[in-house]
Amino acid sequence: MNHNVSELTRDKIRKKRTGSVGHFKHTEEYKKNLSIRNIGNTYGSLTKGIKRRPKTAEEKEIISKKMLNVPKTEQHKKNISLGKKGKKKATTMCPHCFKIGSTNNMKRWHFENCKILWNVVAI
Repeated sequence: MNHNVSELTRDKIRKKRTGSVGHFKHTEEYKKNLSIRNIGNTYGSLTKGIKRRPKTAEEKEIISKKMLNVPKTEQHKKNISLGKKGKKKATTMCPHCFKIGSTNNMKRWHFENCKILWNVVAI
């Protein structure tokens, strides 16, 4: 499309474009109000500021089944690994032997399965 636009209009467009890109500063009050207003919004390339409702258990199960046999690329595996490194795991303490460990291992080997509990029951 070729529009016939006057030089005055072209100048106005140029000023508007160059003045608004990276040169505009928001006031602190505006930033604070914007922050409060955006609480709960999920931004990103896919959501584009749309507030999404939480997924139901059925929807989560369907997604889980679809993704079950999808192979992960080496880069994806590396990203997962890097994301988990350096993070502390939640710890719990066994009420029978007072050992402290990661929650998953403690559930597996302690609580109802603790050796000390079984020794007490056997006696």
